Order: sequence, then structure tokens, then C-alpha cells
Amino acid sequence: MRRRLATRSRPSSREDAAEETEDRDLEWLPNGDVVISNSCNSIEYAVNDVLHRGELAEVLEPPEARKQLETRTAVLWAGKTTRRGDRIELPVRVVNKAGHKLPTAYPSRRVWLQVRLEDKAGKVLFRSGAFDKRGRLLGADGKVRPSELADGPIDPHISRIAAPDDVLVWESVMKDSAGKPTWSLMSAAGFFKDNRILPKGWKPDHVEARRTSPQGIAIPKKGKDKPQPDPDFLGGSDTVQLSLPAPAERGPFKLTLSLHYQTLGARHAAELFSNETAEVRQFERMYRKADTRPETLASVTVTLKK
Repeated sequence: MRRRLATRSRPSSREDAAEETEDRDLEWLPNGDVVISNSCNSIEYAVNDVLHRGELAEVLEPPEARKQLETRTAVLWAGKTTRRGDRIELPVRVVNKAGHKLPTAYPSRRVWLQVRLEDKAGKVLFRSGAFDKRGRLLGADGKVRPSELADGPIDPHISRIAAPDDVLVWESVMKDSAGKPTWSLMSAAGFFKDNRILPKGWKPDHVEARRTSPQGIAIPKKGKDKPQPDPDFLGGSDTVQLSLPAPAERGPFKLTLSLHYQTLGARHAAELFSNETAEVRQFERMYRKADTRPETLASVTVTLKK
């Protein structure tokens, strides 16, 4: 069901928009790094102005920004493999080279790991983190995951991938004053989930650690009554353990790991489009025409022996 939002009148000129911006106080989103204002009118005017002049592609995708995304943002490392019966296990480490949380800034952004394992005949034995042509994550059944839809569940932080529905998504999800997930900046009181990969040098005893610390990264542990913090979630990197079906007689195997990034994740878009305003409908029409598949930050292909 679409929600109707109240909106203020649009500024009649860029000068009026600038004056409105100057009159608004900027606020820090609790525990994060997003600056918000009390009005989006000046932003709306600027975007519409760019659209009318046909300069959107140049503004949104400068070549140097894309190059940095693809070459200087993250690194993937595949560790030593261990065979356990018909499965192969190995650690995969994602190193953050960005100098800030990955992803950073506006909480519509997300990063996830795609895992694909093929046998010697090229048949896919395992796949996790696959997506469709709209950039929406798919489940084991090949359908869009419920977590990609408005009002769906939130993907939890995980430290182990052993099934096709195990997808590790690094993102921030805001919460309202009642502790429930929200996608509205004006309703945000903190983070429901913030497992964005920390920058190198982040320490839990830093003066700003409380404000910038991860949220929702506790995972179930055998023999423990309560979930425990992920021990491999460290300043500068996160490590996930893979356990993949790989009968020895079907090897050697080809393992492909890809780290994907979206500026506007499918779930955030779905929540946005559930609101009923002229601006949202205009943006939705633009979104439907755009290529919303993710960017690839890093990838690695490894041959695994029997």
C-alpha cells in the first residue's frame, strides 16, 4: 500500500532554494555519517534543473569516480581450503580500502558478496548472492528474495555461507524511536543494523567508537545462550567462512567471488516507492528506465583441487 507524504512548496528559483537551505539546520544521523536537512526542496530543484539540461549522466557517473570504485575500494582474498566430506570450506576476507565505512554516506547504499562454484564440467554446484536484471537479490528458488520487497524481513549479518539463501549484505538500516526499521531520514533515531565494513584503524576504544560502532553483528554461537559479536568483523576488513558442496569426484572446481555495490539498493527503492508524492512518482519513472544492476568492486576466480 502506498503512503501519502506531505510536501512543502517547491522554490521558484535556485536563489530561493539556496536561501531555504541556509535557513535550515543540518543534523547528524545518530551513530552514522549522514548529514540531513529539514527540507529536500532545494535538492529537488537542483535535480530537476540538471534533468532539464540533460546533464544527469555526467553528474552521476564521472569517470574518475567509477575508476575509484572499481580499482581502489575493496580487495577480496580467498584463504586455504579444507575438505570435510563432500564439502569444501575456506575463509574469504573482504578488505576495505576506502578510508571510511564501506559502503558510506546515505543509507540506501549496500555491498554484498556473490559466490559461484562450478565443477570440472562447468555445472553450477552452488550460487549465493545472484541478482536479476533489475539488481534485485535472488533466493535459492530463483525468485526475488522477500528482503528485497517493501515491508519484508531484514537480511541479518552472517559470518558463514553454507546455503544458497545465505547472502552477506553489508549495509545500514535505520530504526525509528520504537526500534523498528525505517527508510525515512526524518523518522530515524539510530541504526537497526549497521554492518558496513569498518575502515582500517577503527578501534573499539576510540573516543568516537560508541557513535560509530557496528550494530546488529551478533551471531548465534554453539554453547552460548546469547548471540556473540562476530570475531572476524575488524577494523579494515570482514571475513566470512564458506562451506560449499563439492564432491571430490567432480573436481577440480572453479570458485568465483564477486563484491557488488549499489548506490540505491532494491529494498530501499521499494520502500521509497511505497510513498505517494509527485516527486517519488517522477523518480520512479526515471528509476525504471535506468540500469540498476550493481557495480563490481572486486572479483577473484580460484581453482580448487579435489
